[in-house]
Amino acid sequence: MPVRTQLPHIYLPATIERASFTPVTGFDPDRPPLTARQQRYLHANKLTDELNIAVQKRLELIQTLQIPEGEVVPGVCLDVEGSADQPLAIDALEDRGSRTAPIELLNVHRKDDGSLTATIFIPEKRLGFFQNKITRYGDESIDRQGTRGSTVSIDSFQAFKLSDLPSFWMEGTALPQDKSHKHVWEVWLRKGSYDLLKNRASNLGIEVSEHSLKFHECEICLINSSLQTLAIIQMSAAPLADAKIIDIDFFQVAFDSLSPTVTAGLATGFQTFGAEADGQNNLKVFPYHHGEDLCVDPAIAGEFRKCTAFPPIYPNGMGAGTWIMREQILRSVSNPYWVFAGRDNEHYLGNSPIKGVMEKFGSLPCTEEDSAVLELDVRANNLKPRWGVVVEKEDLPTREDSLEICPNNFLTRWSSEDGKQQIVMTFRRSASTFEGQPVVWVKIKSNGNLPEGEMLKEVLASLLAAGCEEISSPERRWGIPLNMLNTVNDLSHIFGGPVPVMHIHLNNEPTILAALLQMGLMHRKFGHYTMLSGVMNLKEAPHQEIMFGKKLPDATQVHGLNPMRSDSSPFFYLAPRPK
Repeated sequence: MPVRTQLPHIYLPATIERASFTPVTGFDPDRPPLTARQQRYLHANKLTDELNIAVQKRLELIQTLQIPEGEVVPGVCLDVEGSADQPLAIDALEDRGSRTAPIELLNVHRKDDGSLTATIFIPEKRLGFFQNKITRYGDESIDRQGTRGSTVSIDSFQAFKLSDLPSFWMEGTALPQDKSHKHVWEVWLRKGSYDLLKNRASNLGIEVSEHSLKFHECEICLINSSLQTLAIIQMSAAPLADAKIIDIDFFQVAFDSLSPTVTAGLATGFQTFGAEADGQNNLKVFPYHHGEDLCVDPAIAGEFRKCTAFPPIYPNGMGAGTWIMREQILRSVSNPYWVFAGRDNEHYLGNSPIKGVMEKFGSLPCTEEDSAVLELDVRANNLKPRWGVVVEKEDLPTREDSLEICPNNFLTRWSSEDGKQQIVMTFRRSASTFEGQPVVWVKIKSNGNLPEGEMLKEVLASLLAAGCEEISSPERRWGIPLNMLNTVNDLSHIFGGPVPVMHIHLNNEPTILAALLQMGLMHRKFGHYTMLSGVMNLKEAPHQEIMFGKKLPDATQVHGLNPMRSDSSPFFYLAPRPK
């Protein structure tokens, strides 16, 4: 067999050299052990003081806000800060040994310098337990070498402070400045907090959605509240695990200055990413907006058309849906963090109103043969690659030039050795608006040059398998909540449960679509209609000066973050090539 050179990662020489084997019976005495880096006694005193200050500050805020004692949940939310040069021991923060009063890990933020900050909730009855861990860490007689796991873990805690609302904010944008204005918030709650908020909604002056998503460790619902009220709720009931503003745009109109303002429509969606080929046919990543639902009041829409007649392009008036999407696009290209490249959605061929709106904003032609939405349930169809190919996983940032990892998006990519064949899959955490269950949106894009036959299937299986591994990782935990499964003893819920159903979007990718169908994936249906993947490329939008009052700017290219994690090796599949 000839020697194979220029392999991407591993080169095996053709010669063989024998060597004796010596079993390892102990550790190398010259190798330094993993030890605590802090002066433990002084550092323990510092952490103890900061913990006491956080507890006392919370009590003072409760008194200042005059929150009744009966409405206060006993416990404290604490921010634990790490450093850029020493990984924060996140696993050591959570302690669910007590079923009635667990110490809960609520969320983790990565700062621009690479350091992590974790937010935890410590019940009042477990404060003594947590304090004792710090005290034992500072007692050098208990672990003189400073090599125990508990010692090294606490050594990574750089500082404690009382959590505030920014501790729970998961968006790349800043919190709204107007603290009295009400917003619709998507909130991730500690287990059991949803019923508490529902019961207190009228007293707090908030609106809580009628339904919630129940996960193994949290619940998700919508709250209509001001920042000021949300801060009071968090200080008293400590319900939050994460918070973000869901993209809900309301279309409100008034027929004249004396008429009341009424809601004429709304649109929901979220930020995602997509890939496009550049002039050299290399795939680049750009921010996109995914449109989920768009609805308008038909009676008001008719009146709106009468008031917006514009002969050059709208002789019969502008549709309300068109106006809503126009305003969303203007906002997406005026975003201070990056300029969006386009919009995507899923629709069926017979949905004429949506198709009409899309065509006004650079919609790409699509058919069932090249742009269908497929569905994959990996529990029923486990697409494990047979021999594997080299694929790479990349985290995506929360905004341009940021090192903070977006918790809701990542991608996997593959290219041939010469770089001429390229495929990118972007993954986005979401939920079904029909069933309320978690789903993962997957968008697949190639540069048009593809491997043939079984090799293409192997590449697709490897990219999807890498995505499933990331979805189930402890950093993501996008999995199906345990209470939605019949398998009560299924241990996979430890990392968030099994991978949810995937909605796989392909736009103008007939070869990949055919290959995935041969691999057992199914068309996603709405009744008897096949769902299609719609893409609006904003640079192709017609009549930009008339429609938007200006030519739309170029989109911001997004650079993936280093796939290295602080506590793991690079995320690659390394496997031999087929013989």
